[in-house]
Amino acid sequence: MPDTGAFRFEQDLVASFKLSLPSLLYLGAADVVTSLYEETIGDVVPDVLIGVWQDDSYVDYRPLTYVEAHLLSFITQSGPLSADDLGERLHLTSTGANRALKRLLHLNTVAYDEDGCLRTQVERAYPAVQIVAFEAKLVRWKDALEQAETYLRFANRAFVVLDGSQIALSARVVSAFKDSRVGLYLQHDTRTTCVLDAAWHLPLGPDRIVAIRKLGKAARASRYHSLLEAGNRSPLLVSA
Repeated sequence: MPDTGAFRFEQDLVASFKLSLPSLLYLGAADVVTSLYEETIGDVVPDVLIGVWQDDSYVDYRPLTYVEAHLLSFITQSGPLSADDLGERLHLTSTGANRALKRLLHLNTVAYDEDGCLRTQVERAYPAVQIVAFEAKLVRWKDALEQAETYLRFANRAFVVLDGSQIALSARVVSAFKDSRVGLYLQHDTRTTCVLDAAWHLPLGPDRIVAIRKLGKAARASRYHSLLEAGNRSPLLVSA
C-alpha cells in the first residue's frame, strides 16, 4: 500500500503501528497476549506495553505494592536473607517490612529455606512472560531512544517507532540504537519496517514485577485464550 504522507500527530502513528503488532510478534498458537497503552510503570509511561504469556501463570498473580515489589526484587538479587537483615538493608521499619513480607509469604512468592532464610520462589515471582515495550516519536529519535532505554528496567525487549516519511536514517542513528540494545521500526502509513531488532535480556528489578502484575491483571480481566489453529503465528492482541 503506498504512503499517504507523514503523520501529523504521534497518537496517529501509534494507532497505525498497533495494527501491525500481531504480525510483528513471534507468537505461538497457545500464547495469551495482552497489551497496555500509556500505562505507568514506576516513573515511566511506554506508549505500548505487550505481555506474551506462554502458560496460564497469569491466573494466580495479584497486584503488589511498590514496597512489596522492591522487597521481592531485593531478595531475588541478594540471595538468601534473614528477615532481620532484610529490614536493616532496605531501611524499612520492622512494621513495614513485616507487613510486606507477610503478604509475599501468603502469595508464595518467597519462602523460608531449611536455614530459616528467605528465598524467592522464582516461578511464582517471575512467570513465563515476555514483555515488550514501545516508544513512538515522529522524528525525535534521541528522545525516543532515551525513553526506550528506561523500559529495559522491566521489558525483555524495547523498541522505538519513528515516522518513516519524516526521518532520514544515518549510520550514526542506527549505531546509537545498536549500542543501546534498543530496536527500531519505521512506520510508513500502514506499512511497518524493522530496521533493527532489539536485544533480549531479563531484568529482575521491582519495575519488572510491577509490569508483570499489571499485564497479568489485564490477562485475567480479558480471559482471552488464543483459539487459533496450530501454525498460525498472528493471534489478536487483547487490549486493557
